[in-house]
Amino acid sequence: MPRLLVLVLALCLIGGAAFAGLLALQSCGARLPLLPGWLAASCPDPAARDAAARLEALRRDQDLLRAEIRVAEQALSRLRCEAVHETPEPPPPARAEPPAPAIDAEAWRARDVGMLDGCWSLDSDYRVQDMETGAVTDYTEWNMCFDGAGQGRATMRATSGSTCEGPIGGRFDGSGRLVLEESGNLGCSDQTAIFRRIITCSLLPDGAADCSSHQPEAGRTVPVRLRRSPGAP
Repeated sequence: MPRLLVLVLALCLIGGAAFAGLLALQSCGARLPLLPGWLAASCPDPAARDAAARLEALRRDQDLLRAEIRVAEQALSRLRCEAVHETPEPPPPARAEPPAPAIDAEAWRARDVGMLDGCWSLDSDYRVQDMETGAVTDYTEWNMCFDGAGQGRATMRATSGSTCEGPIGGRFDGSGRLVLEESGNLGCSDQTAIFRRIITCSLLPDGAADCSSHQPEAGRTVPVRLRRSPGAP
């Protein structure tokens, strides 16, 4: 009887161990053809474990990045930036134009037209209006060059780039004023023309001349200042 009892107990222990082993295999996804599939699987799939591990690693990386961003924001909040204004280099000094020589007052008083020999500049905000189109043209350069006999040419340059040129002669009138008279209308490169002008000048104490430019055909008179061109003899 005791031997039978021991044998029964031994069989029970063996059966229990086998049953526990089967349960462990079933819990890890093992399937045995001899067992029905009524035991529920509890071990996760390896792919699921890998995905969970990667997700956890990404969460840790995200937490680290957030911590680094907070540190950077705190560092930026402590910065005090000062604007730096660079001082531009000063422009090079303008090239000084040589002073214009004074008009020969003695030759003027002697009414010697030979004093005109050389080139002259006329200072005036000169503008003309086309009588047909109404277009206004501004001229910023007005020069005259003469020979020793008082004969020369007048040249004008407009802001548009067009130029006008024509003959002009000089003489003194009975009152000692210098008269510069164009022989005809001044033809221009843009196919227009400036009505001829008679320019009458009086000598000024500063070595220049005060003039009035009159256009008989247009009935227009404008003030002009006559001076030797810089560098002229």
